[in-house]
Amino acid sequence: MFLAPAPLFLTLASATEPDPAWRAEPVSLVNRLAVAAPQERRYGYAWNPSWTLAVGVYQTDSSFDTFLAGPSEVEEDQAYAVDVTLYNWEGERGMGLEFGLARSTATVESAGVGTDYDIESYRATLGIRLADRGPDDPIWIPHARAGVSYRHDDSSGAGDADGFGWYLGGGIDFRLGSRFALTPSVLYGENQANNTTEWMFGLLATVVF
Repeated sequence: MFLAPAPLFLTLASATEPDPAWRAEPVSLVNRLAVAAPQERRYGYAWNPSWTLAVGVYQTDSSFDTFLAGPSEVEEDQAYAVDVTLYNWEGERGMGLEFGLARSTATVESAGVGTDYDIESYRATLGIRLADRGPDDPIWIPHARAGVSYRHDDSSGAGDADGFGWYLGGGIDFRLGSRFALTPSVLYGENQANNTTEWMFGLLATVVF
């Protein structure tokens, strides 16, 4: 007669069914949301500048007092500009303190007295920039800007002029990687120097630091 050892029966009786894989501890909601989030939100924004440097050209369309008798025409050249913005980011939104300098030349032709003269204009700006890089870190980052300006007109025939004014506008940074962008911009401003009103349409190259 064959008898199985008692310890074997005790082992089989006390054995528990192994846990199948589907009974593993469920993934928490926080972990699921982290996996589902865009890569930029999991590991930080690709567009995260502390400050930017932009250099470019503006096409200007100005109206100002010429102080010449009779009608006059103004032929304006492009304005060359440099902008620096210091940023502070809070999530998707960024606020920056911006500084700018632009230079342009123009020729004023008078039909009344036959006198022409040249104007060399310098514009210094100080303002606030607000940017939005969105929830998924897109390749385009819009911004609005506004502030005060100081203008100096150096004239060859009508006398120099200086004055304070204001400006507002905006633009879009089209990212070329995480360090470079092309930035089309538009600005409108008014200044006391020669009672100037001015539109500026530009394209700048922006470097991120």
